[in-house]
Amino acid sequence: IKNAVAKNTELSEAEADQAVDNAIEELEHAKVKASEQIEQAKVSIEKAKIEVEEKIEEGKVVADEVTDKGSVASIVLFIGLIIGAILTSYGGIVGSKYTKNTVIEQ
Repeated sequence: IKNAVAKNTELSEAEADQAVDNAIEELEHAKVKASEQIEQAKVSIEKAKIEVEEKIEEGKVVADEVTDKGSVASIVLFIGLIIGAILTSYGGIVGSKYTKNTVIEQ
């Protein structure tokens, strides 16, 4: 490479050697930087995976809590409806007797 640079440019052989050495040094530096960035990306990806797994677990816990509370609310609502049905039936019976007594008296 040094000979090709020296022959194809106006650089002296020493300048060509220095230019090629500089280019190789920069290439090696870029290679090291790229490797460092790849490693940093791998670490970031691993951290992100851990965070996602933690969030998924938190979501499962919240979902369990919500479904438990929903179940309790459904049971309370069902009991309320049963009580409402009983009171409605009782009110119907009382109203029926009242209506019979009122009709008979008139």
